[in-house]
Amino acid sequence: MEDDSQPVDAELTYEQINACSFNSWYPLFAYVKPLVTVKSELIQLTQDFINYIKEDGVLLPKSITSTNRSNGNDSDGFSSEEYDEEEDVHSREFPELQEFIQKAINKYGAVFPKCNWSSPRDAEWILTGSDKLKCTSVEDVFLLLKSSQFIIHDLEDAYRNVALQNNEQETKRILVLREWFNFEPSMEFRCFIREGELIAISQRDHQNYYKFLEDRIAEYREKLHVFWKQNVQTKFKLVNYVLDLYINRKGSVFIIDFNVYGHPTVPLLFDWNSAPLALRSELPAEIDFRIVEDECGVIRPSFKTYGGVPSDFYDPTNAQNVMKFIEKCQNEQ
Repeated sequence: MEDDSQPVDAELTYEQINACSFNSWYPLFAYVKPLVTVKSELIQLTQDFINYIKEDGVLLPKSITSTNRSNGNDSDGFSSEEYDEEEDVHSREFPELQEFIQKAINKYGAVFPKCNWSSPRDAEWILTGSDKLKCTSVEDVFLLLKSSQFIIHDLEDAYRNVALQNNEQETKRILVLREWFNFEPSMEFRCFIREGELIAISQRDHQNYYKFLEDRIAEYREKLHVFWKQNVQTKFKLVNYVLDLYINRKGSVFIIDFNVYGHPTVPLLFDWNSAPLALRSELPAEIDFRIVEDECGVIRPSFKTYGGVPSDFYDPTNAQNVMKFIEKCQNEQ
């Protein structure tokens, strides 16, 4: 998701964007014991596969669709003859990548895919089941990647906010497969680090109210701050950045992701142009910890930020369709 409240005095650099790329920060924490981040597998994407992802349509490799049809899975309503006609002309194969994905699924049981910076959470609607983005097959991974505008952003527009463009400074694009786990949205928190200090924390799932958080603010503020000081502060090289942390049921803290400080990272319950996030404002005396305090304070998704809406619905002429779609999704939750 993107945010429109860009700090007026911030200018992103290749160093900042590259530092927040998964292949840059993950090796810093992958081998720490006990674990401080989710186990993951990485592979560099070929230009051929990147071009395939950017192409229109969701035509999967023939080897994937053939396997599904042999198992009786013609879930989209197309006949085998229709598939074969398309595949003869357009089908592409990526055996090395498909093998990599299958091995990761065999290792972890299920995976959560992402690229350097983004996950395909805007395409979760394409998979069935209640566990969002849970992939148990190569087909699941391909479908998410092919259907996501967030993934396209990683491949095409990750550096668009850099003032002086130099393609040679861009990092290689990768596919990341993270071990799947039962994720509690209420326990993820976005931490804002400015001038080398943790200054603010926001409830990550700002579209829902969780009453129990009201009594745990002091506890979670201390837990997240201690974890950051002990595990991140001296390892991560940027002085301004955003860090997503997760507290599991046992009280352990895990690193989910790093993000650049400023647009396009979403500030959630804060504002980039206001204290304490604004770069020209004074640093706060203590960490500003914000949660949704009641049902009236829930921030409902806008047309632009609502994850799961097919991209066709973003056309302003389809505003009525968007509202109907969002209302339908909310009624089903």
